[in-house]
Amino acid sequence: MAQGFAEEKVPGGKLLRARVEFYSTIVHAQLTGDFFLYPEEALLAVESSLKGLSPKATGQEIASAVSAAAEKHKVKMVGITPESIASVVRKALEAAE
Repeated sequence: MAQGFAEEKVPGGKLLRARVEFYSTIVHAQLTGDFFLYPEEALLAVESSLKGLSPKATGQEIASAVSAAAEKHKVKMVGITPESIASVVRKALEAAE
């Protein structure tokens, strides 16, 4: 299993960290930082939306998966966007390769 970690300050100044574990697909993803999601338990839905994606997924594919989960679970993101999540997840995946 490969593991990757990345962090970055996203537009607006919030810190976002991603830790991913994968084989041929992402099997675990964890997002942390100084951002907020409402409802709070929605973080699990966002993290789960990354499971099953290819480690070669593009930023757009990752952002689309996050957006779909956010819409389905009526998630309000404060300080981050699906695109900022995709950016740091891509960096974490690349750090592991």
